[in-house]
Amino acid sequence: EEISKLTHAVRMAEDEVIKEYKGIKKARLALAMSFAAARFCMSLCK
Repeated sequence: EEISKLTHAVRMAEDEVIKEYKGIKKARLALAMSFAAARFCMSLCK
């Protein structure tokens, strides 16, 4: 339950951040990598 809430929060944050950084490719790539890493860690915790 907690993990799914956390996953949802990360996804929502990711969507917001990507909207903000539409013009900046390198920043988007770095953010995408960090969110992917966060999701990977959460999947390991399940």
